[in-house]
Amino acid sequence: MLLLVGLPKDLWRWLHLKRKCVRGKTIVITGGASGIGKRLAELFADPKHLCAQVAIIDKNLKGAEQVSQEIIQLGGNAHAWECDISDEESMNKCANEIIEHFGSVDIVICNAAILYFALINQLKCKEIKNALNINTIKAFLPYMESKENGQIVAICSIAGFFGETFGIPTKFAVRGVMECLRMELRDKGLEKLIKCTTICPYFVRTPMILSKGLRPISRWIPFMSIERCSLGIIDAILKEKVLIFIPSWLNVLVMSYNLFSLNMQRIAREFLNFRYENNFIENSNEKLKEENGKNLKIQLMIFSKKFSYFNPELINSAWLSFIGQIAYKMGKEFPQFLLFINIMAWIAHIGEAIIALNLCDSLHITHKFSFLWFLQTIILGYPSLRLLIRKYKELR
Repeated sequence: MLLLVGLPKDLWRWLHLKRKCVRGKTIVITGGASGIGKRLAELFADPKHLCAQVAIIDKNLKGAEQVSQEIIQLGGNAHAWECDISDEESMNKCANEIIEHFGSVDIVICNAAILYFALINQLKCKEIKNALNINTIKAFLPYMESKENGQIVAICSIAGFFGETFGIPTKFAVRGVMECLRMELRDKGLEKLIKCTTICPYFVRTPMILSKGLRPISRWIPFMSIERCSLGIIDAILKEKVLIFIPSWLNVLVMSYNLFSLNMQRIAREFLNFRYENNFIENSNEKLKEENGKNLKIQLMIFSKKFSYFNPELINSAWLSFIGQIAYKMGKEFPQFLLFINIMAWIAHIGEAIIALNLCDSLHITHKFSFLWFLQTIILGYPSLRLLIRKYKELR
């Protein structure tokens, strides 16, 4: 059933995804006074494009009203409400007012976020509860079930797949809530009528993050702009996708994590690096990794492949391993076998480069320096690997 029914159906659905029309539809956005929520409100209410009517919910009523007025001035339809989503009674009241004002609610985007930077044993139950959007879902779900139509969208994070306690545990919870909700709707026969969409972006350059003086310290993935993230979210909502990642190539990490959980999770966490410079940096081994990489100076003894291919005498045989020296002597004495010897040498270099990566992992060297060691060992083979082995033995 899984391979012959489920997989083909999902593939067919993915190939035929089309954007739905939201003209005249009511879209509720929590946390709409700034950041991603603000930009989503502007894009959805754009009278020249999507033409939806937008309900903006935020604790900052002044900011929400300002966004609403800007949209109205451009010819859009928007209204602001002040509400604390962690207060169930207040959220229910706000939901009823929105339904009464617009006449219906079609899409609810749970975007509001509260960040708590603490370790697991320092997080309070109240803080975790406040950081969830459960009250928002509960406030609008009965209405959607009664009219058998709607879409609930939750802004999660790619960090919801890789353990990091600095503001991330609630992201795991959001993802779990959305999966449970989707299954409940399926059991009620409403899965095709009420859609659930979970968005998992990388860190975005929002006012909430910038106001805290924080930034991710990943070398490989920079802050995303609000514009890029918002456009990705809108595309996912209009195509009614179930789970998406922004940028989309993060799918590869999640798929790998699901297949190889233990070491893959650790390495992916270090690659994405959800930790923040201004928080708990004393507990991070990032500086140690950096120093390890710098101390193991990469001695680029690169020689021309062309020269070594046609003239083995240009190679310093003292650099080579025992097997390498045998191949070197054969190359000198039997030039007709040079092609075969070189092919075998490159195969050996690839194996040595993989061993070098494993040693880099054991030595806690950063991804950047590990990549350089990999390249160097691909080119040089054993002479490069020998430097790493020597360092590894020194630290054992």
